[in-house]
Amino acid sequence: MRTWLTQRHGVHSVGADRVSVNVTEGDSVTLHTDVKTIQQETIKWYFNDTRIAQISGDLSFICTDVQCNEGTERFRDRLNLNHQTGSLTIRDITNTRTTDSGEYTLHIIYTGGDSEKFFYVTVHGESFHECLNQVICVNHIIVFIVAVAFFSLYLHH
Repeated sequence: MRTWLTQRHGVHSVGADRVSVNVTEGDSVTLHTDVKTIQQETIKWYFNDTRIAQISGDLSFICTDVQCNEGTERFRDRLNLNHQTGSLTIRDITNTRTTDSGEYTLHIIYTGGDSEKFFYVTVHGESFHECLNQVICVNHIIVFIVAVAFFSLYLHH
């Protein structure tokens, strides 16, 4: 399999059927199916091998979270399944006691076959971005101090 890596808005593509997604705690993330319009396909979403969402092409069966997995309430009221594309949006990503980081599997069943796509979601706490901002700020301060020092030396010579 040919593997490549690109980054676009926190989404890293790792090959055609594997995607790495970074998201900040508290944000929402949409995992895209790349299906234009569901017709005859059945789309199933799994989180670490537990079914969390499903939609049939004729819309006769749609479920998310509790309806799909015998009462597990991990994603209660936080999943949105797009009825046209089957893309899955997870709202209010949490990185607390029960983390949303992990493997999300998209399974598409269509006439004549099926396919899978894997999404590896990593949730970063807000402190990750605060730390990143602090590092950038410290770098600016250091550059400023060095510039002042050089300017001061220049004036004294």
